[in-house]
Amino acid sequence: MSNLRKLKHAYARFRGISVSHDLTPRQRSEMKMLLAAAKKQHEETSNESVESFHFLVVWQETKPQVIKIRRTVK
Repeated sequence: MSNLRKLKHAYARFRGISVSHDLTPRQRSEMKMLLAAAKKQHEETSNESVESFHFLVVWQETKPQVIKIRRTVK
């Protein structure tokens, strides 16, 4: 994963490659539940639209945590 930045300057035939972390089915379902819970909590506590934010799961040591990032309008 640390060498992914090299794909940016790779030959044209390799530029369409996408790489992601390999997660177990249990981890994927846990991430989905965390994201759904965070979006539901946001809808209940905020008057802003969920579409205005990007929700991201980050792993702090062994515990996953959801962070909320405001989307920029282009």
